[in-house]
Amino acid sequence: MKKEGVNIELVLGSIRIALGKMAKEGISEPNKALSEMITRIKEAGTAGEANAMALEMFGVRAGPDMAAAIREGRLDLDELIESIKTSPETIEKAAKDTETVADKFAVLKNEMMVSLEPLGKKLLESIEGAMPAIQKLIQGITGIIEKFNALSSAQQNMILKLALVAATIGPVLTVVGKLVSVGGTLFSTFG
Repeated sequence: MKKEGVNIELVLGSIRIALGKMAKEGISEPNKALSEMITRIKEAGTAGEANAMALEMFGVRAGPDMAAAIREGRLDLDELIESIKTSPETIEKAAKDTETVADKFAVLKNEMMVSLEPLGKKLLESIEGAMPAIQKLIQGITGIIEKFNALSSAQQNMILKLALVAATIGPVLTVVGKLVSVGGTLFSTFG
């Protein structure tokens, strides 16, 4: 097409416009409708009629150029589609040839997301199932905090001091328990 002087970007953009219009109109077979429109433009009686059809289908900017390319035989979509189908250069091959490390990581990330999806769904189902219990726990903690805030500052200080003592006694009891255990082992060994 470039050899024939056809602006590929313009053609592709105008085909996109035409396909969008066909989709809005509910045309179920856009390839067939596009081929029919090209045939009608090619066989139009005058350049004016061809331009009018092309303007309506391909838009104001590309319509006249598309009509001229179609009528002059410089635009053959069937040939373009066939050359794409039979070409050894495919989009997939070009993508593989130009693939970077970042692209490979993106593919890996997507594959991981797909494979982890079932696990994520099960995890969400579990969390949703546990929500009533979590809500009751939060309500219980909120109730305790509200009751604590309702106490006088002297009562609050006393509770905090008792909590600190309990927190300190826990490790001390653990150490004492280990000493008693070691002592018992020594007595039985030397006994």
